[in-house]
Order: sequence, then structure tokens, then C-alpha cells
Amino acid sequence: MKASPPLMGGVGRPPPRRGGSMRRHQTRTAYTFLLVPLIFFLIVRFLPTFSALRLSLFDWNILKDTQPFVGTENYQRLFADEKFGQALRNTALYTVVGVPAQIALGLIVALLLNKIVALRGVSGRCTSPPTSPPSWPPRGSGSGCSARSSVRSTPS
Repeated sequence: MKASPPLMGGVGRPPPRRGGSMRRHQTRTAYTFLLVPLIFFLIVRFLPTFSALRLSLFDWNILKDTQPFVGTENYQRLFADEKFGQALRNTALYTVVGVPAQIALGLIVALLLNKIVALRGVSGRCTSPPTSPPSWPPRGSGSGCSARSSVRSTPS
């Protein structure tokens, strides 16, 4: 009985593949395609933010030739201002109370409208644009943003 040669990848493992596999190539291609929008997003999102942050460290006046560096002095004045504190409190209050209240009110109205059989489907008609361009003069079948268009009439 002849002994087989030892495997290069260790005991019981096949030898390692040379070159890139198809899966690695596809992954690299996917990341390459994602790199362009990612770079665009980073430039559009962070470049203006860092520019504004840099600009805030100077005493900026467009009419003057020089803009002296003031560091965090602008921020110290900002946080010492009463109006800024009030604006911050108003924003926090609106975010904590106003936004959830609007969401809850909208949900309640939607659920109540859904219970009214005659008005079922009106909200979809009023919020969805028509699928075809309007004709002139207007005919009876358009987007139909009215309660009348969703109620079936029975012949008398």
C-alpha cells in the first residue's frame, strides 16, 4: 500500500487556492460600486459641516479683509445668550411632545376614517397622484379626491 502525499493546507484540509475566488471578486466589485456614492455622501454631508465648524472659530465679516481667529468665544457667547437657551428649550419641547402627539393624532384619524365604510379609500385617492395626466376639459374619472367618488351609487 502506497502512502498518499500530505495535503498542503494541514491535516485533512485541501491545499489553499491560488488567486481570487469568484465570491471574493464579486464582493470587491460590489464595494467598488458602493465606493462612489459613499464618497459623494461623505463629501456632501461632512464637508459643509466641517467648513461651518471651521468658520465658526473665526470672527467672520464679509466686508472686512481679515477674519481674526477667536476660537470658542463665539460658542461661549452663544450659550450665554438667553434667546438661544429659550430656542433650545422650545425645540426640545416640540420634539418630545409635539411630534409624538402629531403621530398619535394622525393614527387616530386614520383609524376612524377606516371605520367609516363610505369614506374607505378616500385618503388613498387624495394622497396618491393620478396615474395618467389630466385631460381638458376634465372628465368624471380622475383622481377623485372626494367622498362622493368612493361611494357607489345605486340606480333608483
